[in-house]
Amino acid sequence: MSESFSTSKEATILPSPSVPLPKGPDGLVTVRLDIDGMHCASCSSLIEKVVGTRMEVVDACAVNLANNTGSVRFDPERVSLEQILKTIDDLGYHATAIPTGGDEVLEHARQRRAHNEAESRRSVRTFALSLALTVIIVFVSMVTPVHEFVGAALAHLIVGANATQADAMMAVNVLALILDIPVQFVIGARFYRGALGSLRQRFANMDVLVALGTSIAFLYALWITVSRSMVNDGMAPFETSAVLITFVLLGKLLEARAKGSTGEAVEALMNLTPRMARVRRGDGELEVPTADVLAGDVVIVRPGEQLPVDGVVAAGSSSVDESMITGESIPVEKHVGDSVTGATMNGLGSLDVRALRVGSDATLAHIIKLVEEAQGSKAPVQRFADRAASIFVPIVLAIAVVAFLAWWLVLPAVLGGGATIFGGQDPAIKALLAAIAVIVVACPCALGLATPTAIMVGTGKGAQLGVLIKDGEVLERAAGVDVAVFDKTGTLTEGKPTVIAIGVAVAARAQGMAEADVLALAAALEKPSEHPLAAALLDRAQADGISLERARGFTAIPGQGVVAKVSGKTFVLGNRTLMEARGVDVSVLDERAVQLAEAGGTVMFLANVPMDAADAPAGAVPGETAPEAAGPALLGIVAVADAIRPTTAAALSGLVDQGIEVYMLTGDARRTAMAVGRTLGLDADHVIAEVLPASKASTIEGLREQDRRVAMVGDGINDAPALAAADIAIVMGSGSDAALEAGQIVLMGNDVHDVSTAIDLSRATMRKIHQNLFWALFYNVIMIPLAAGGILRPEVSGAAMALSSVSVVLNSLLLKRYAPKRS
Repeated sequence: MSESFSTSKEATILPSPSVPLPKGPDGLVTVRLDIDGMHCASCSSLIEKVVGTRMEVVDACAVNLANNTGSVRFDPERVSLEQILKTIDDLGYHATAIPTGGDEVLEHARQRRAHNEAESRRSVRTFALSLALTVIIVFVSMVTPVHEFVGAALAHLIVGANATQADAMMAVNVLALILDIPVQFVIGARFYRGALGSLRQRFANMDVLVALGTSIAFLYALWITVSRSMVNDGMAPFETSAVLITFVLLGKLLEARAKGSTGEAVEALMNLTPRMARVRRGDGELEVPTADVLAGDVVIVRPGEQLPVDGVVAAGSSSVDESMITGESIPVEKHVGDSVTGATMNGLGSLDVRALRVGSDATLAHIIKLVEEAQGSKAPVQRFADRAASIFVPIVLAIAVVAFLAWWLVLPAVLGGGATIFGGQDPAIKALLAAIAVIVVACPCALGLATPTAIMVGTGKGAQLGVLIKDGEVLERAAGVDVAVFDKTGTLTEGKPTVIAIGVAVAARAQGMAEADVLALAAALEKPSEHPLAAALLDRAQADGISLERARGFTAIPGQGVVAKVSGKTFVLGNRTLMEARGVDVSVLDERAVQLAEAGGTVMFLANVPMDAADAPAGAVPGETAPEAAGPALLGIVAVADAIRPTTAAALSGLVDQGIEVYMLTGDARRTAMAVGRTLGLDADHVIAEVLPASKASTIEGLREQDRRVAMVGDGINDAPALAAADIAIVMGSGSDAALEAGQIVLMGNDVHDVSTAIDLSRATMRKIHQNLFWALFYNVIMIPLAAGGILRPEVSGAAMALSSVSVVLNSLLLKRYAPKRS
């Protein structure tokens, strides 16, 4: 966001929207804020200290200098939002609450963008005025021919023909004073306001440094003018304070422009949704604002238009470009019954879309909310910068005092010779210039911007690539991942298993049973289930036109299979473990099962077993006394396979190239899992098979106990415990609500390559953060001693300070050039 340089606080005020305050389970509410008027890391630290620490009723407060936002978590029963906003205003800043509703968020963002553009134009005008006055002061004071001509002309005009050289010098000094007053006290008023607000809280920020340094320079020049002293040859150096303020304004203007670029990703997302939608109501079509579309409305999308809402295709077919959401460049074919996402681009066909999720429930609104929260978050590495910023200004002021005393008293006493050791310059002047140079060259801004700007650009770039990183802490942990564990089904595979083989046991075939009967029984047993394998059986039965009996007393046995009654008889369908538990001999089909498993199929045995009342599953219907087999009888076998995603093998190879160990975790039989592992190029000891859902979390914990940083990759639906146990939970979900909630990193597409992209982008972002912190520290460690040593004049120090924070922001912006590595 752009930073304000206006000369009045009122000019920065945005109307604060009406923000609902939904409470969390703990009774606390969290509100995001726009904050105007921050100039440096000390400003954000001041707000956090006063609001988050001194206001005991506030549970937490975090402020992000890079995008001028913050968040507060508080108990609305003990303190109101208005009180918090007033507290921030009393510090010399201005805060407004950011709404949470989808449409309100977009509207507020548009208002904010318009406000920032207006502030940017005002800032340019303010800087131009300061620059014009400063250039005149510099020419009049420092360019000898101009100085002599203007001095003589003014002295002759005021004193007359008898004007002396001293009169000419006095006239030039008074002219410079008149020109410098608006620069120092009108254009520079923002620094005084910020400094006073900071000092009232017994805190020192960058405004204190700028106000103090320029005030000392101005008062020194004023003393020479008023006293008509011949110190500095009688020339009052008003250009020092004017140049300092102008350079600081230039630096802040460039910094604000660069910081604005860090938020372009979110702005691009906000601009994706069309403002208007075409809705069929009654017998006609109406064009209404997208915000007015209701769930259930049928929206008409013509060729080449963007979809305004999330929904399902009610009529028509077309290809849809989903790259703006998933990062995948290949359009996806959509037909009746397929789901579509708002903000995606329709191809050459026409679609009627029944709206399902609108407003704040829409996928794009969720994405924008996640990205904004991530960009406003803090990574643990920023704690160092925050601690440094909190003590930075007092240390700088101490160094300035030491430099002043050293040049004024110590060095003349030690070296002797007074002014002669300074090339004729008075020691007091040399000391004063050194102290001013130290004060203005020091820059806490670079420290404060080092981390948040990189996080903003990194998370924004991730959103463009279809990788949502939820906060800075997740990004920092992801950069250190050295083990990636993948759930097989739906992650490494397509998640759409199909039936590849059906077999009938010899004894069952002798009794007239055929493959269709095995499929009918298996599908009937799985009909109440929500397991992906159940869907494969039901799809095959429907495709073959098989009608299914109703299963009663259904019980799912996690990691093994199902038990239910069909036509009064008890059947079991599941793996070898379930068969052994029920006493079923599978040897007659064992060879066939092994072949199917080695081909990558998941094998399920079907058997008829006797079951007494005590063993009956919950929900069994009493009174069903149809005869059952005298003992367990194997009826047949069904094999289901889930095709491996085309890009999976190359993606896993890319992760290995990044130095990451890859594991596959599955509940499949070991033979099936090993077959898939061989196809993917995984080592046998990196294939973990026959793991029950409840045991997946303990597998992850076992890896973490080996001091490994573990990322778990799943679909966020049936692997939630394992995701929760990992250091990083990466969810592939194409933007589903479940994925957005379950994952710390959400992959909007279904390409395993995006796992590599997420980790590599996190590492690239952390490299930028470390580079920024190094530069910020290196700059201050080098420049402050140079200024204290009298090598840098105050004007040069001001220019260096202005450019230091800009360089950090520009370095962060280089992340926008990041491109995923694909093997």
